[in-house]
Amino acid sequence: MTEGKKKIKKKREKKRRVRIRIYPYTWVRVCAMKSKLISKDEYLKLLKMKLGEITRYLQDSEYKKEIDELAIKYRGVDLIERALNKNLVDTFNKLRRISIDEELRFVIETYLKRWDIHNIKTILRGIVSNAPESYIETLLVPAGVFSTSFLVDLLKLKNVEEILKKLKFLELENFKELVEKFKETNNLLDIENELDKFYYNELLKLTHGLPRRKKEFKNFLKDEMDILNIKTVLRLKRENIEKKKILEHLILTDSEIDKKFMQKMVEAKNMEELLNILRKTQYKDLIPKEIEESLIDIELRLDQYLIRRSLLSTHQTPLTMSAILNFMFTKDIEVKNIRNIVKAKQLGLEEDFIEKKLVV
Repeated sequence: MTEGKKKIKKKREKKRRVRIRIYPYTWVRVCAMKSKLISKDEYLKLLKMKLGEITRYLQDSEYKKEIDELAIKYRGVDLIERALNKNLVDTFNKLRRISIDEELRFVIETYLKRWDIHNIKTILRGIVSNAPESYIETLLVPAGVFSTSFLVDLLKLKNVEEILKKLKFLELENFKELVEKFKETNNLLDIENELDKFYYNELLKLTHGLPRRKKEFKNFLKDEMDILNIKTVLRLKRENIEKKKILEHLILTDSEIDKKFMQKMVEAKNMEELLNILRKTQYKDLIPKEIEESLIDIELRLDQYLIRRSLLSTHQTPLTMSAILNFMFTKDIEVKNIRNIVKAKQLGLEEDFIEKKLVV
């Protein structure tokens, strides 16, 4: 390599490096936004309300603007669903505006691309299930890079392969075999898994540009990926999927320790052995003594664990990226909790049952 090429390479590497510093202005604004998130006591109040009362309660909260705007056209559950999604988008757009540091905004934008992946999967599922366009549209959350108009255009294609071709950021070569398999099975699992892998690999590339002394973003990402992988192994083991197939669905880092741990879980002969492996880790308090019929409760505990880890990082490194990441994560959880309460109310489920399913 010539001296000139070496200089160009070093310049590019320097440009890619993201310096995670302290962000006092954004941190203060985020703290104010976080103070308005719904508390556990407020969730307990929502559990005792009927749908109309929940709408009015939200109208007196941070969701007022969205409820007022959408109430002209929508009612009931449809109104609440759309207001929740719009509020989430508005909140993250505000976060972009108050992140005056270019490097911070870059990390936030990269993190929020998860919503692009969410929306792509939502559109694919809706098309495969022949759901009405109007219904699929209510489930879209344009909080990432893709605009609402772009997502609606994707929705009109009504063909999985054509949609993937429209996504210029994807390496289509990686999806060719998966698309052919989908045509045979009409099952999106492998395509969805490849989309998730793409997103997390992009985040991993970002962490390579972070200085070693600033680990909060790396740790947050690692915790999230660990939980995601554990959930995947639990689900696929429950379905008796072959070991090789389970490994293909995991999103692994370069860490040999992580790879060995995941391999050990995959090699477990049955669910009991798998849970015993988890009982010898930091997740031991999350695993029940006996196998339950459903994995939902374990998954809820894993999500709660992730929130606790995120909060701990926020307290240990105030004014940094941790606080901002924690807010985005917690805001997303809030919207999911409200949505679950509303759906459960619509189905007439008992308050005690709904309460156990909340992540608080």
